[in-house]
Amino acid sequence: ETGSGKTTQIPQYLYEAGIGRQGVVAVTQPRRVGYTVRFEDVTSTETKLKFMTDGMLLREAIGDPLLQRYTVVILDEAHERTVHTDVLFGVVKTAQRKRVEQSKFPLKVIIMSATMDVDLFSQYFNKAPVQCCTWKAGSTPSRCTTPSSRSQTTCRPHWCPSFRSTRQLRVFQSPPKGCRKVILSTNIAETSITISGIKYVIDTGMVKAKKYNPVQRVSKAQAWQRAGRAGREDSGFCYRLYTEEEFDNFANMPSGDTELLALRIPDVLNFDFMSKPSSEAISTAIEQLDLLGAIERKDDQVTLTPLGKKMASFPLEPRFAKRPVQPAGQGEEVQAVRRKFISSEGDHMTLLNIYRPSKMSAETRSGAARTL
Repeated sequence: ETGSGKTTQIPQYLYEAGIGRQGVVAVTQPRRVGYTVRFEDVTSTETKLKFMTDGMLLREAIGDPLLQRYTVVILDEAHERTVHTDVLFGVVKTAQRKRVEQSKFPLKVIIMSATMDVDLFSQYFNKAPVQCCTWKAGSTPSRCTTPSSRSQTTCRPHWCPSFRSTRQLRVFQSPPKGCRKVILSTNIAETSITISGIKYVIDTGMVKAKKYNPVQRVSKAQAWQRAGRAGREDSGFCYRLYTEEEFDNFANMPSGDTELLALRIPDVLNFDFMSKPSSEAISTAIEQLDLLGAIERKDDQVTLTPLGKKMASFPLEPRFAKRPVQPAGQGEEVQAVRRKFISSEGDHMTLLNIYRPSKMSAETRSGAARTL
């Protein structure tokens, strides 16, 4: 259950019990203790409990598929079904099996979440046993209120969470006397941080996503996670700014973007996904990577090209990862080509400058074909 202490306590219990001391215990959710996030690593050779993003562990697996540095991997907040987590489930499952086959030190795997389909996860991980922790210190389940119509409230927040990490720490401070603390947050507040004293949660039902339309509807799992933020220390309330009918139409789990799949996994067509993407989605991802020069096809297998392997080392989507990669010794030539299109008025005009000649070129080729 949310608030039971699974993220903060279970890794310590494992260490105190002597489980996993032969290596490192990885917990795939960033915290400010021995953690690794993109462009920032505060671990050392003495680190035993390592909190990290799922993307960072996935990148480690590219260089070490057996994850030999780790004796225990805790996949926390497993309901957050992103492209990284779904691929990571398969990578960890494969590493666990191969370490047994090769008589290496076994890898223990723990899956944790307050809101997930436990039967689906149990079956995927070879009918793994399920343990439920329902105790919650000093509190009762949060109540959820779903209004029949939307409402809007105006507030003057003392603090807004779009600052560097040092300023973000102010969210944990007590408000001035006579003031109420109001926190405006992205979906990071669903799972990544716990703030004491939260009594009320207002759930807009929307989430920021890296898609063409950056504002998307949340899933049912995400909605319940948000409700769990209220009443961590006492009973609380969650006000949902959407109707019950709208909630019923939410997807059960967040959907994952398939753009990175082929880049991370050589044999993507036969990869052991928990919920395999549609063949159309995989084909589209492969086509995009093919256009970028990141893959090549051999005997119905999709493998990374040398350029694709370089791109995979960047913590970026493929279309962005290719930009820093350029042929050695051709820097000036590349810059000369870029200068033809770059606009001082911003990226949108730059893209327009690229689009127009590309469109004219396509029309010219089409006209030539009709002439022939």
